[in-house]
Amino acid sequence: MLKKYWLKASIFLITLIIIIIAGTGIYGLIKRFNMTLYIVGTDGRICTGGSLENKLINNVSDVIFSLDGEAFYDKKLPSEIKDKLIVFSYASDGGDYFVAEVYDNVSTYTLYVWNDAGVKTVIEGTNEKDVKYISDSGKVLFTDITYLYEGAVSNISLYEYDATDSVDKNSEKGVLSLIEQNIRSQYLYLKNNTLVYLNSSNKLYTINFAKLTDKTLVGENIIDIYGVSTETDNLYSNSTAIVKDSGKNETFIYSQNGEYYYYDVNSQATTYLFDSTLSGVEILYEKNHGDMYCISMSNISFGTIKNDSGTELTNLDNISSTEDKCYYPDSSTLVYVTKDGQLVSANKGNKTAIRSGVSSESLNIVRNSIGITYIADGVQYYRSSLTATEIKLQDLAVGNDTSQSLIYKNNIYFMSAKGELCYCSLKGKDFNTFGAVTSYWVK
Repeated sequence: MLKKYWLKASIFLITLIIIIIAGTGIYGLIKRFNMTLYIVGTDGRICTGGSLENKLINNVSDVIFSLDGEAFYDKKLPSEIKDKLIVFSYASDGGDYFVAEVYDNVSTYTLYVWNDAGVKTVIEGTNEKDVKYISDSGKVLFTDITYLYEGAVSNISLYEYDATDSVDKNSEKGVLSLIEQNIRSQYLYLKNNTLVYLNSSNKLYTINFAKLTDKTLVGENIIDIYGVSTETDNLYSNSTAIVKDSGKNETFIYSQNGEYYYYDVNSQATTYLFDSTLSGVEILYEKNHGDMYCISMSNISFGTIKNDSGTELTNLDNISSTEDKCYYPDSSTLVYVTKDGQLVSANKGNKTAIRSGVSSESLNIVRNSIGITYIADGVQYYRSSLTATEIKLQDLAVGNDTSQSLIYKNNIYFMSAKGELCYCSLKGKDFNTFGAVTSYWVK
């Protein structure tokens, strides 16, 4: 049995606690306190935190991380891989399967998949691979990349490899399937096993990822597709290579001939949204009430979709960066920083100024909370809500990253300008420093 490094209360204890507090509305609080803070130091050590006396779990060199970097397992490499140059290695979320690419120092890249039952060779050749997803059932989604020369891509092919024992119990090989010869972008929605992809001919397809059947042509002459963010509900963003393991509704937005459309995979229904010559924007859209924000590098526009008839976007504000925004889906409120440093909240297009002097690209939602953090006049602040009093965390220069801030056991954790992990109470008291870290997260 592989060892999974996060702490869990017993099923009996969790069940008992839930029964005791049923109807009190504090289940979310208990869930947060049952989570664990993980810290990776610059020395390569992985610890659990929460006090000045950290507990060493393992070393980065001795484990394999999942694709999202938030779970890790003992590095038990098969003999076929152990003494070779490993380009990358990943674990499935539950640690049931592992994948790695190795290089022979001449010209060949080989992709392997393994579990406790043995190792299988997926594919080998002169092209590099990029793993997009690996499941606990042994399915791997990856791209095979052909370069004209260093840094210049000429072709990307999309493959699925099924290493599941039930597919081929008596063979060293699983089943390798080519999904698309030349891919532009792909999104994987695991709620209903839907793979969405755009090929080099600008044709947009959906396909059943579990069976590689039910291939459906959504549209042609597609410019971009926008998949829903894993971090913010109803935020659709454009990328050339995004794969989502999501329990959210299977919806996405695409642009075609200067028009933007919303597509529901389950119903195969298409809704026209708006016209725009912009590309690579971010879109906030909630179908249940129709409110929409379109965010580009220089401005935020707003519109409302009524009776699925589309909308004409009107300019709301000028901004310096698409990073300067946070969104609260429960209240349909967008928070952003204007080009002149005003922190503003907007609800249904109506604006409310919060404060001035906020630095561009410093605004972020505090992870696992509804609070925000930002830098203003050389100080990093925290607000537990949009209407709460701001709390000073530390003096911090413009340009420092605030995106990793999170809450754990009634403390807020954040990075200093020196790359040290710091924390204090939610009231800004009892400041402490863990030391230099490369990453940290709560799970």
